[in-house]
Amino acid sequence: MDTDHPILSRGLLAGGVAGACVLAVFTLYDLLTGAFLRTPSVLHAHFFDGLEAALGADPDPARAAVYSVLHFAVWMGAGVVTAHAVAFRPIFPGLWSALVVGPALLFGVVLWVTGVWGIPGLGVHQFWMGALLGGAAMAALLLRGHPAPDLDGVTGG
Repeated sequence: MDTDHPILSRGLLAGGVAGACVLAVFTLYDLLTGAFLRTPSVLHAHFFDGLEAALGADPDPARAAVYSVLHFAVWMGAGVVTAHAVAFRPIFPGLWSALVVGPALLFGVVLWVTGVWGIPGLGVHQFWMGALLGGAAMAALLLRGHPAPDLDGVTGG
């Protein structure tokens, strides 16, 4: 990892680990329901082709791979934003709330998505479990000894 930018590096790592946790939940769910790669394939179909395509989507490794790239990009972006909030919390104590607001917004989106889509075979519990596990992994990595930034120029010190 790039040691010149420890906050960025930790954020990318935390987001990548969180994304992997969510993908692991999706994979386990798909294996247990006998439809390996169905969840990422259906999500790809929904994002790129619409609800009609998602309703009839079958497991497809190419669709699952494209969705997974998008999935990891979003989680890694969330990790970087959260890492910055964690790093600045000693200076701006109110930023700790980003660790509460971020997952709350994520869970709200999860509920909205699962409530609106209504795609057969995708259970609300897999999204909740994935979001909880991913959020917990990200928070654990970022809160464990996150480096404080050098802000002498910013704070006037």
